[in-house]
Amino acid sequence: MRRLLVLLALFALPAHAQEPGVLDPEAYYPEGLFWDQRTGALFYAEMTRERVRRWQDGTFTDFVATESCGPTAVARAGTVFVIACHLGGHLLIVDEAGTLVERIFESSNGRNLVDPNDLSGDGTGVYVSDSGSFSPTAPATGALLYWQPGHPLRLLATGLQYANGVLADPEHGRLLVSEHLARRILSFPLRGPGEIEMPSVFADISALMQVQDPWTGPDGLDRGPDGRIYAGIYAGARVLAFDPDGKALGQFALPMTFTTSVAVAGDGRSLFACGAYDNRLAPYLGPVLQFPVTAMQPVAP
Repeated sequence: MRRLLVLLALFALPAHAQEPGVLDPEAYYPEGLFWDQRTGALFYAEMTRERVRRWQDGTFTDFVATESCGPTAVARAGTVFVIACHLGGHLLIVDEAGTLVERIFESSNGRNLVDPNDLSGDGTGVYVSDSGSFSPTAPATGALLYWQPGHPLRLLATGLQYANGVLADPEHGRLLVSEHLARRILSFPLRGPGEIEMPSVFADISALMQVQDPWTGPDGLDRGPDGRIYAGIYAGARVLAFDPDGKALGQFALPMTFTTSVAVAGDGRSLFACGAYDNRLAPYLGPVLQFPVTAMQPVAP
């Protein structure tokens, strides 16, 4: 309770002020923040509460409540939404009312989804990260896939050391991917929807901060209208900001250590971030926050 009161004191503003603030002070392992430009709504998943929430016009509603899913991400693919069921090992496809359309368990080459983690839409389809084992000593088995309505799920790449956040950036002709346990963000050139080439390193997180926790690495990603790239740093209590070329611009210090996701508001003037205070204490409570982009501080360990 004392931590929650401190958090509210840090982020709450007088009634006449606009942003920042605490949207949800006690979410259940919040992940997968997604700003839907079409409806002006913020979506996020609560993995340990088996639901996806929607925040619109200052009001919360449950968009999807399900079972055997453990959702960690949500994205739009045309007129449907895709939900990554991390614990259930499948993709959940729902319509705009949150009604089930289908479940997808494997790709067109017969590869079963293991633990899909993050999603990013390109207007018609979604890129999917399938993470692999969350262990620094495990083999690199993370994968990338692509799905469009009316088409099978396609495998694009394998061999990533815990594939996590994904961000389609068609303006720069690339797909950015957080290779979490390698502590770097990769840039895959895009030839077309669901067509990627060999990657280069967009950013090396180890060069920007002192890493003391073996779980530290980049998680969720998003892009602002000015081209800036934002990365939530899991076990790093911060969001890092980069210019389009991968140069670090600054950071946003956060009260929750295990930052899972970041999203840019529709007007580009503020960010949303979420995560858990403790990744060992179920149900992994943490806040969903909103703060102005002007709150950025210099990068420092």
